[in-house]
Amino acid sequence: MKPLALVLALVLACPGCSWLFSRPPRAGSECRHDYVSPSLDTSQAVSAGVLALWALSKDGTDDDLGLSLFLAAAAAGQAVLYGMSARYGFDNVRQCRKRDEQQRVTPRLARSSR
Repeated sequence: MKPLALVLALVLACPGCSWLFSRPPRAGSECRHDYVSPSLDTSQAVSAGVLALWALSKDGTDDDLGLSLFLAAAAAGQAVLYGMSARYGFDNVRQCRKRDEQQRVTPRLARSSR
């Protein structure tokens, strides 16, 4: 059970990258166009979900059952948080790309209407 606890500790220690590095587009400010942060969050969410399922599938004594349920619940909660962070990041990148595309199209439309 110790390797599982170590993996869980590593998963819980990492914050959601998208909440840290992704911001919604604001007028006059740069924003991120890459999907690195939300992709990392997605991989963490999947890893935490697999860890939760693995913890639930463990056979053992009654003493191990309590620890397995605790680890499964913690990993499932972490999977939800990482999933929320990934969604936030993907939404911000999409909005940023949409804003920049509109800014590229708008000057062309203004020039063509002259």
